[in-house]
Amino acid sequence: MAELFVRTGNFEVGNTLIRRPTARVGRQRGRFDFAVVDGGVDQLSQAFAFDVRDTDALEQELQSWNFIVSRLREEGAAIGSGLAPLTAEADVAIAVAYQEPAGRPDARRDDVFAAALEAWSVLGVHAVPSSQLDVIAREARELVAA
Repeated sequence: MAELFVRTGNFEVGNTLIRRPTARVGRQRGRFDFAVVDGGVDQLSQAFAFDVRDTDALEQELQSWNFIVSRLREEGAAIGSGLAPLTAEADVAIAVAYQEPAGRPDARRDDVFAAALEAWSVLGVHAVPSSQLDVIAREARELVAA
């Protein structure tokens, strides 16, 4: 994903693109894969793969991440660390790239996937299949330009 942000969005890692930023909401902490910043936080993004063996661990990871997003949607969040973290407003753009379940049908894995899509819809998270990753970088570029 970082390569797409650099190539498609013309972002610079460590400057306008922050890898693995921490999000703090009250005493709660979580991580995103990327934050696109330009004076403030324009977009947060995360990637999830559903083609996994341990669906229990995946479900727990999703629930934890969705909790941080739900808190962020209520209160906003401080993104990054150090003396001057950036503020992500409650309505900040959040995108998820996901790799759909593949291979042999698995009812449990499919249920975890459907639950994730449902939660992201409720939380206002733009979910994009991994085959369309460039959409997230293009949207980030548009947000920065606006």
